[in-house]
Amino acid sequence: LDDARLSHQYQAIECVGLIAGTSSDVKVRKDMIWKLVNIATKKPKLTLLCRRACERAAFLLGFRCLDDLYDDLAPHLLVKWVESSRGLCNLPILLTSPFVTKELCRRFPNEILLMVTDEGGWSYDFWRMGEVEGDEGVEN
Repeated sequence: LDDARLSHQYQAIECVGLIAGTSSDVKVRKDMIWKLVNIATKKPKLTLLCRRACERAAFLLGFRCLDDLYDDLAPHLLVKWVESSRGLCNLPILLTSPFVTKELCRRFPNEILLMVTDEGGWSYDFWRMGEVEGDEGVEN
């Protein structure tokens, strides 16, 4: 049941990105991009998928990159953020730095990406998985 729910969420996010990229109505485009930002804020595990959907929308709209789309939509997105009564210090990484999310996707395996975007945050336990007991005092 969890897999089905997750699959449904992924497909819905992809559809929102496609609607944003193909709609002839500017208001619908803006609202769909806002919806992706909002999803990424409420469910950090979906940030990378929302980023990919925004990137697809940017491409379909003829923008060179996601940064260019955000430059175009910045006034709308910032007003929506302020209207949502959220603090500016809580802006999601999806909105504040498309470059950072792109580099995260490019440089880290999925396990680390999930850990970074998860509510629990970073954990050094990932790096300790291969350690053998008794190796703590061994110097290289």
